Amino acid sequence: MEIKGIVKFVGEVKTGTKKDGGQWSMQTIVIHDESGKYPKDLAVDVSDTNCGKAVVGADITAQYDVSSREWQGKWFTSARAWKIEIEGVTSKEIDVSSGPNDGEDDLPF
Repeated sequence: MEIKGIVKFVGEVKTGTKKDGGQWSMQTIVIHDESGKYPKDLAVDVSDTNCGKAVVGADITAQYDVSSREWQGKWFTSARAWKIEIEGVTSKEIDVSSGPNDGEDDLPF
């Protein structure tokens, strides 16, 4: 599958050691896509050589696969990008608020 859009969020790079002793790295990026009738955000995981390439506001095209797996009776779905192309930073502003309440919190004080 393919998605084109603007990078809305870039997570921190996580690293670890494989069973064979090699190193792995993974990073989550959120891509904002306005190409359809309804805008959407998609969080994709990138690994190893693609980590650290994305910056917020950059135009991006990602080739990705979706997979689901069961763990202790619950199902989890992930989208993993196997190829990304960064096309440059856009001048278009996007809403990067993290919640549906536009920055308002529901604290009683």
